[in-house]
Amino acid sequence: MQPKLVEKQAFKVVGMRGTFTLQKNCIGDLWAQFNPRIAEIKTIVNPNVSFGICECTGEGEANEESEFNYVAGVETDSAEDVPEGMITKTVPAAKYAVFTHKGSVDKMGETYNYIYGTWFPQSGYKRAEACDLEVYSERFTGPYDEGSEIDICVPICG
Repeated sequence: MQPKLVEKQAFKVVGMRGTFTLQKNCIGDLWAQFNPRIAEIKTIVNPNVSFGICECTGEGEANEESEFNYVAGVETDSAEDVPEGMITKTVPAAKYAVFTHKGSVDKMGETYNYIYGTWFPQSGYKRAEACDLEVYSERFTGPYDEGSEIDICVPICG
């Protein structure tokens, strides 16, 4: 699995945030709350693309109990008129290694394990201080569809 290297400009996202651990991962519940409310966001840039943004909240080595914030959202061109219960987040410009996860979201941990356990140590890159992004486009055909594709964008430097 070889990534594409891309540079993304800064952009704004409106969405809903939750705090999770790898052990207690209920991100699907956050998406279930967010998806029916997408129509409340009036300034969506591309209605066919959603973002999952993983924000580390602790320092040091990650483990099963490490907390992280996750934002389920869509890109917007305005931070005004944010629906109640939602937040605005600016994703800074960064260089990313983009991996494509194919299949069920239940197996995304395997893709992340490859990225952090195999690819990074062999790549010559270091992880940059920025958020991981999951990009859900028209290639995402459902959470348990083996034909689904999700781009995982990992910030890099070096």
